[in-house]
Amino acid sequence: MPTTVQAEESYRCSPRHLLDVLTDQAFLTARGLRLAGTADLPTVDRNDDEVRLTIPRLLPVEEVPAPFRKLVGDGRVVQRDVWSLSEVPIRGHWVAETGRSSIELGGTMQISGLNGGSSYSVTARIAVGIPLLGRPAEKLAAPSLAELLATEQRFLTDWLSGSIERPS
Repeated sequence: MPTTVQAEESYRCSPRHLLDVLTDQAFLTARGLRLAGTADLPTVDRNDDEVRLTIPRLLPVEEVPAPFRKLVGDGRVVQRDVWSLSEVPIRGHWVAETGRSSIELGGTMQISGLNGGSSYSVTARIAVGIPLLGRPAEKLAAPSLAELLATEQRFLTDWLSGSIERPS
């Protein structure tokens, strides 16, 4: 059974505005530069029913204990998000292509209306398919994954407040 972590935050904007920010190339680029250490550009594909994102990421692997480092390599992944535009609340799912067959990383996202604003929650699931070592590796990764989710939500708060410089 995978290990799951979740982060949720409230924002003073409409759910649709929040989705527009979360799927904005400038926001994704700035987040990548600030939090993921990569200047690789994300792609955003929109149609009437959904928004698809392809986001190159560099996950923090500094704290991974030496015996598990071979599982994460250099931390480069490609995250693929799909947001459905036909649902209320707005829902999405994501998966990180790790290039490592023994690791599965993905989850869900939801934006709901909340007292004139919105609530944004992200659930992440990590599964390491190695007998005897998988569950301990998941448990070691969970706090870092939870911190990453919380850090990304703080970045979103700062972006919405205008306190982060927009990339040119």
